[in-house]
Amino acid sequence: MLSHIRSRRGMLLIATSVSGVLALFLDAPWSVVFGLLALGGFAGLILILSVRLSQIVTRLGVLGRSIGRRSPTMAAPAERSTHETRAATRMTSAIDTLGSAADRLAAEPSMSERNLTPKQGHTPRVTIVVPCYNEERFVAEAIRSIAEQTFTDWECLVVDDASTDSSLKEIWAATNSDQRFRVLRHQVNSGLSAARNTGLRAARGQLVTFLDADDLLMRDSLMDRVIALANAMADPHVIGSYCGVTVAFEEVDLDELPDRMEGDSRGIIDLVSADAECPFNAHAPLLITERLRALGGFNERMRYGAEDWHLWYRAMRNGYVFVPSHYKTAVYRQKRNSMVRSMPDGHVLEANRLINAAYQHVDPELLVDPSPTPLTKPINEYQAQIHRARRAIRFAAMALVAGDEAAARRALVVFQEAPLSLIERHIDLTDMTDRGMQRALAVSRDELTAMSTLSEPIRSRMRALIGEVSKSYVPEPVTSVTKPSIGALLVPQHAGQIPQMLEAAAQSGFSEGTIGVLTIEREGGSQGATIGAPESLPTWSLNEWALRTVTCSTAFVGKVR
Repeated sequence: MLSHIRSRRGMLLIATSVSGVLALFLDAPWSVVFGLLALGGFAGLILILSVRLSQIVTRLGVLGRSIGRRSPTMAAPAERSTHETRAATRMTSAIDTLGSAADRLAAEPSMSERNLTPKQGHTPRVTIVVPCYNEERFVAEAIRSIAEQTFTDWECLVVDDASTDSSLKEIWAATNSDQRFRVLRHQVNSGLSAARNTGLRAARGQLVTFLDADDLLMRDSLMDRVIALANAMADPHVIGSYCGVTVAFEEVDLDELPDRMEGDSRGIIDLVSADAECPFNAHAPLLITERLRALGGFNERMRYGAEDWHLWYRAMRNGYVFVPSHYKTAVYRQKRNSMVRSMPDGHVLEANRLINAAYQHVDPELLVDPSPTPLTKPINEYQAQIHRARRAIRFAAMALVAGDEAAARRALVVFQEAPLSLIERHIDLTDMTDRGMQRALAVSRDELTAMSTLSEPIRSRMRALIGEVSKSYVPEPVTSVTKPSIGALLVPQHAGQIPQMLEAAAQSGFSEGTIGVLTIEREGGSQGATIGAPESLPTWSLNEWALRTVTCSTAFVGKVR
């Protein structure tokens, strides 16, 4: 109605003016009538102008506050909404503290970019290692997929493994304008595992991940995995988080990829849930750096692939687990001339060794000290123990309903045979207890829920009994040889110096069983390397020596010629 009055304010002004003029010249009582009309008209005009002025002042105030909030450094694109800005602020807080809001933050509909400029001396949260050997066609795009990550507190180590094409030129061109990239180069081609280990040794981030030079990351990949790992890092069994991986054709275009895709998570992955298979590609997990270093990194002697599978297997044998992230954010480029296609028989042999190893007692050389919970038995024994535990809980609950706690304790003896942490990951203890009570009382789930005064004390007692019985679990004794100690270390410039150095070590009182070799001489390849030293001596590459932290009392160093 007010807008209607404003549209007529010109007519009202004319009518008011005419009424005033007539009031001056006409005799009473008409002058009084027209005078009152003129007074009312002027009052109406004043009211309309007051409302209009108030609206103008309000709009100016809103505009002023909007200008005041806009920082000169926040030249955000117009499409960024207020909701996205709030989401980015909350995510920044969670990432900086690796705090407890991970699940809530991951549900946000947008993972907005944080404009974080690396500070001098700043230690990045994440290190991305990119091994590269003759990938001139793809390495620049892999690097760009890292540069465009929405999580920006990272460093990237690009390790060129003595490429013979123009890969190094492409790497320098792609990284030159961003100080978060560092380029390392092998003088001798040493293999994929060696390149990854070189990056692992040089990593400064608390967390580390790997991206082969021909693969890609979607923009939210680091953000997604950091958030997933945030709540889990305090658990000594967690070594990292993992995202989903999508397979793409060789011609995949980074610009056509979404920021993330809906995932199809398999849940927590451990030795049992992996089921003797490779759980994911090399660039799926984001790992806790120090826990990965303690495992010794990637096996540099494997020349036919599966070296990443071998590392995940060793981690799971030591009791480590991988927690899932929420999305699919990594891209595996399926090349027509990939390594797997060029030597499938060699890859099958490596895979068969790993599958067979899962169904045998663990090789002590795979275990580290300390290990959170070493899993030394064949995988099928743990699977059988989990099956027995499900049944044991149900029948123990039936015994508790009957008031026979001694029978319940005897039923739970399986918890003396396997670590509780493993069983709890695969069994919902409360659900199994409820099923046992339902069977004992012949009631439905809803009826059991209504009987809380009976059911809750039995649940509590079941948890207590399981805790008491599981304390009797004693893992199989095993001797770790991951950190050996030797008397003399030979460091030759080439294999021809080894006989003379062995003679010098013997003259110094060292027997052959106490002597090892640290060598940089190797016959390299795109996947692995053959170390140039006698098979009778324990031998390490520089990466293996550093990551396995072997100790020695004396070193014999060859003269440089």
